[in-house]
Amino acid sequence: MFEENQMDFRHEDKYILSEDCLAVLENQIKILLTPDGHGNEGTYTVSSIYFDDLKDTFLSENEAGVDARCKYRIRTYNRNQKQLKLEKKIKLHSRTRKITSEINADECSQLLHSTMRYERSLDEKKMNLFYEMNCKGLLPKVLVEYDRSAYVKWEGNVRITFDRNIRGSMFVHGFPQRFPNMYSVLPANFHVLEVKYDELLPMEIIRILNIGVLQRTSFSKYYAARGGQYNGLS
Repeated sequence: MFEENQMDFRHEDKYILSEDCLAVLENQIKILLTPDGHGNEGTYTVSSIYFDDLKDTFLSENEAGVDARCKYRIRTYNRNQKQLKLEKKIKLHSRTRKITSEINADECSQLLHSTMRYERSLDEKKMNLFYEMNCKGLLPKVLVEYDRSAYVKWEGNVRITFDRNIRGSMFVHGFPQRFPNMYSVLPANFHVLEVKYDELLPMEIIRILNIGVLQRTSFSKYYAARGGQYNGLS
């Protein structure tokens, strides 16, 4: 399961910051990086359904800090049911990798209700993801949503995201059309900065982010939405 080529994995550093700190950093990052093009001037809403088994294995592994672990989720942007993605996110040696396959609304509903039908027309990547999820007995557990501003830089394959207003809901079967009973995942006025890159982060970005001062965290949106607590707010 974790024998993938490690060259495919990326660094993913996370920080929990106040809105004031986040706004200052974003204004500086805008000068060096380009909006990623997914939303209006780089801003859009990300909505994901996370899966786990009956024993909540992924949740327990996250809490224990297990090095080699994965998550499965269905993701959409701006609540668009025509742009659904099934993703397996793998973490290994503090690096991450995503395996992604586009799915349609019917396949999404089948995954949410555990009625997935296997068809020969499915591509190999999608079939493998469906098979893994079925073998693990995965069920939808929680909806996570947030407002994202994202910026990219070709050098180092850098992607910096500012994720605000992170919220969750235990109502999962109405996804991606219904989002009731949302609750905040972090304390008021705190949000998440994520810095993703291949091998080396350009020095000008290190200077702007003041990495030596910021406190890295192992923050997981899935874990937090399931009730996990984090310290180190700044």
